Amino acid sequence: MAANVTRGKVTITSAGKVTVSPTDQGQTDTQEELTEPLRLALDGKRPQRGRAIVGVSRAAVDLRELTLPPCPDSELAQMVQHQASRQLTSMGEGSLLDFVPLSDEEGDSRSVLATAIVPDQVNQINRLCEKAGVVPQRLLVRSLAAGSLFISRHADDDKVSLIIDVECDEADLTVVSGQEVRVSRCMRLPSDDDPVPLLAEIRRTLVAVANQTGCGEVQ
Repeated sequence: MAANVTRGKVTITSAGKVTVSPTDQGQTDTQEELTEPLRLALDGKRPQRGRAIVGVSRAAVDLRELTLPPCPDSELAQMVQHQASRQLTSMGEGSLLDFVPLSDEEGDSRSVLATAIVPDQVNQINRLCEKAGVVPQRLLVRSLAAGSLFISRHADDDKVSLIIDVECDEADLTVVSGQEVRVSRCMRLPSDDDPVPLLAEIRRTLVAVANQTGCGEVQ
């Protein structure tokens, strides 16, 4: 999707999709296989200044809810950094880390939804964008972006909702509770379009939500 932003107004100029053919092993693991179809699709449609927002699959990041001791907002980022280095397996030198607070009371235990992505994944994204002729300005976890959009359209809804987003051979399952994303999962879909694995993952997600403190059941 290409768009222009002028004075805070977003105008979509074009939208489409790029199909990348897999190799004999079912993988698309070379830079050329990934970038050439994208570069051709963007010819004549590149956004102003070539800036890009890149959606990252949930499967490509480490995403986890962290519980932290009581602390003021000014110390929250440092606390998250410390806790994430121990609980997120992808955290290491050069990893990117971000988080969303799930509780606002400074005197209580703090909960955040933290996500980390390894440097190799970021470097691959940068190389793909460079060869496609665009500059990545922001990385968004696709499932969290879908949850944010849902929340913006249902600002007064305090129900617990399940968002199912099917993208090619993956499915994102995102649970929104009130104004927060509480659960995000990603599964690989079978090549034979069998719906049973997806239905089973939906059931497991519903059970996980029901067992999560302060979340409630999906309605």
